[in-house]
Amino acid sequence: MKKVFSVLSRIICGFFGIYFLLCSIGGIINCFINPSIPIVLCLLLTFIFAIIGILLTKIAFNKKTSTGSASNVAINNIPDSPTYQVGQSAATCSVNTQNEPTDIEPSPSIHSEQYVEHNGVIFHPDGSSITDEEVPYLVQLGYEEALQREGIYDSEMLDLPHINNDLQSKRFQTAIPSYQELCNISANTSNVPMLSTDIFFLKYLDGRILEHPNIAQYWYYEYDINYSIEIKKLISSGLLTISQINLKRFKVDDLKNILRHFELPLSGKKADLQKRILENISLEELSSFLGDSTHYFCATDTGSELIKTVHDSATFNLELENEALSLILDYDYEDAFNLIWNYKKQTPAEKNTHYNYNPAMDELYDSIMIPCGFFYTLKKDRDIEENLRAAIVFCRMYGLGQDKVRKLIMRIYMESGHDFSEDAKNLINGRLL
Repeated sequence: MKKVFSVLSRIICGFFGIYFLLCSIGGIINCFINPSIPIVLCLLLTFIFAIIGILLTKIAFNKKTSTGSASNVAINNIPDSPTYQVGQSAATCSVNTQNEPTDIEPSPSIHSEQYVEHNGVIFHPDGSSITDEEVPYLVQLGYEEALQREGIYDSEMLDLPHINNDLQSKRFQTAIPSYQELCNISANTSNVPMLSTDIFFLKYLDGRILEHPNIAQYWYYEYDINYSIEIKKLISSGLLTISQINLKRFKVDDLKNILRHFELPLSGKKADLQKRILENISLEELSSFLGDSTHYFCATDTGSELIKTVHDSATFNLELENEALSLILDYDYEDAFNLIWNYKKQTPAEKNTHYNYNPAMDELYDSIMIPCGFFYTLKKDRDIEENLRAAIVFCRMYGLGQDKVRKLIMRIYMESGHDFSEDAKNLINGRLL
């Protein structure tokens, strides 16, 4: 019935559209045949009739494609919780792991019409969610569309087996061990070498829920960390533990309420209140009082002290930063550049990048390192000025933004024991970089 009504309405619009167009043509002819009619009025009516005729004929002959209809049906059936978010194309898919995958096997014959994008979300035309296994195909579609837009598409295909292998590797490396598995790990206080990346990961985990920690994936992509291995390493080193109580999430008033219930003193700062609770109340009593059966990652006292030894910086790899800064200070720009990019090429996020040092970069980095070439010179803290210049060069080599430059400058100031002079504040606020 809907289809019949649609066809009928198009016929009517088409009929009247042609009628009004003919009337407008007749009006023009009438202007010349009957001079008694005011020419301004005649032209005005002719213009109005022409506009109405064009609009009606446009409605009559503007056919919707079947793809558009399917898209509208799918959009109306889109569920509230998306599985994949996209940017401008299907190549920028990101996973929402809270949805359960379904058994869908994409085949090479699948066409893009079988996917609908609405408000940055991709779905099947029937409104059902897509799965991890379909991501490589969607990446391929986005790649082809990008080449087509540039007019250089020659049926080139992505290496889909490589994408599938990366997906499997990611799933393996980002898996979180179960509570039972971690409980069987005994702490070994022997000196295990800890890099700055390990310590920053410990700081990141501290206080997070074990069951669904939602660990940021940059730890995998940018630092190639295997979550399971790293967590077990931190626990076995006596730096991390699993607890049913996470006092760090409580405010001072909440801590005092706990102490008041167990008739303990309420004086002291937040750290004093936390320590008093842990020393005088068993975990079983606390868990029973709070009614919380959730498990948390908690840094041990040793782990908390270790966290204090590292300062936020441009990256979580302070060893790489320090070695590269040392090379830059010796004007070994190429060695510093290769050190950075050889490291980045080993991480999953940069597997396919091929950047080579260009000798023309020497002039750029010299313009920063050599005082006469750089537009600003510190009035104070002159003994660390060269280090600050090297920090700017490092961030340029690494491809880091202004916010990262500030963090690295702040670390240099803190580790050198310098006070934050007006020059330092201006540098960190980005007004002099």
